[in-house]
Amino acid sequence: METLPTPGESRGVLEYDIPKASDNVDSNLEVTCDPPPGSKLRKTKTRVTCHTSNRAEIDATCSFVVTLIKGRPAVPGIDVFFESL
Repeated sequence: METLPTPGESRGVLEYDIPKASDNVDSNLEVTCDPPPGSKLRKTKTRVTCHTSNRAEIDATCSFVVTLIKGRPAVPGIDVFFESL
């Protein structure tokens, strides 16, 4: 049986590297993600959505799900690619 945290209690801290994005014109696009790294998680599964746009205002979005597993460390080096730009 899963024990739920008390209200306001977090299960862990979200740790990941902000994805990098570029296209043929813009080599380093700014990427924002929600929730951002360092956020306290209150659920065992959390969807992270990242967004960027280039100078031509073409948007790209990606998302991934972070699953907290008790007793398991974070997996470093997971690559996320923006395919729309």
